[in-house]
Amino acid sequence: KHMRTFRILFILTIVGGFVATVSISCKEDRDPECMSTTVVSYSNEVKGILEASCNTSGCHRDDFAAGDFTDFNELQSKVGNGSLKDRLVDGTMPPATPLSEQDLQKLLCWIDQGAENN
Repeated sequence: KHMRTFRILFILTIVGGFVATVSISCKEDRDPECMSTTVVSYSNEVKGILEASCNTSGCHRDDFAAGDFTDFNELQSKVGNGSLKDRLVDGTMPPATPLSEQDLQKLLCWIDQGAENN
């Protein structure tokens, strides 16, 4: 009976370790591949996502301490220091309502494509 319990615990430990590894790996691999030739446009796509999810009242607007994303230069500073991408990838931004996977990928692709004001 002890051997059976030991086997079950051993199997659960292995499975649990595998699940934890895959979970961590998937979160770290969320960066987009952006292999398509489609360029993500700031004015046509990114700006709208930011206005709906980030530039809301009390958040990234009007001289907000963590950056006013209505000002492209302030947005660029967060792109340049890596903090915008880090916060998007780790899921801490936006805090209230997470971005859809499609919007998240657009923002990450735009950053990886050079975050141009296009």
